[in-house]
Amino acid sequence: MYFLLTILCSIVLIGKVSSASVDIGDSPCNENDSDCLLKITKILYAQVIKGDKDLEIPTSDPMYIKNIDGKFSDIDYELKNTTVVGFADCEVRKAVLAEDKNKATFNIFCPKLSLSGQYAVNGKILELPIQGEGDYKVILRGYDITIDADIKKVTRDDNTYISFTKLNLNANLTNGIDFDVENLFGGNAQFAEPAQKFLTENWKPIADALQMPAIESYFKEIFQNTNKYLKTIPANKIIK
Repeated sequence: MYFLLTILCSIVLIGKVSSASVDIGDSPCNENDSDCLLKITKILYAQVIKGDKDLEIPTSDPMYIKNIDGKFSDIDYELKNTTVVGFADCEVRKAVLAEDKNKATFNIFCPKLSLSGQYAVNGKILELPIQGEGDYKVILRGYDITIDADIKKVTRDDNTYISFTKLNLNANLTNGIDFDVENLFGGNAQFAEPAQKFLTENWKPIADALQMPAIESYFKEIFQNTNKYLKTIPANKIIK
């Protein structure tokens, strides 16, 4: 992921993460050396997800999100107290920086993300009326996520530092969703069971239509943590 390279390099190069003893090889990277960028990102991704107590950066696996609001023309949903497990198993597949254009692009593949918490929903999904409130567990299988980021540079104490001010995400769920949603239609089985079946059978268009508020919440969290690292890392420690 865009921010992963920078944050990741920062972990080892500056020594802000006390547990970082990972050999990242030759660094910093040339801007156009995609193999170098990807190698560093892959090696250090696991360390980033662990977080850093000294910098007050929490772990991202599990990740806790207090509230996610999804508001659309036909349906509103809210996810509360969501715990997400699985970011540690994601694989960074692409890392590209265009420093002259202040842009970065990253691709990450998550084989499985498990979510649990409380939900509330009211409206229509693909013309199916649905409403309910209760506990939920969802397993998302095969998330292919591309992140484009804007790079902001700030000069401080004769050093230039990088931060990220904007994310543009494209998310493609490839292998299905397992739904376990309690208390649909107030627990009325006559309506709840067909609704559960409909959700399972139509996972792809449902994900495409409703996923972005949740996905953006997850990466906003990682993004905010990333910028905490970047405040400590001069840009020339990352890119030659």
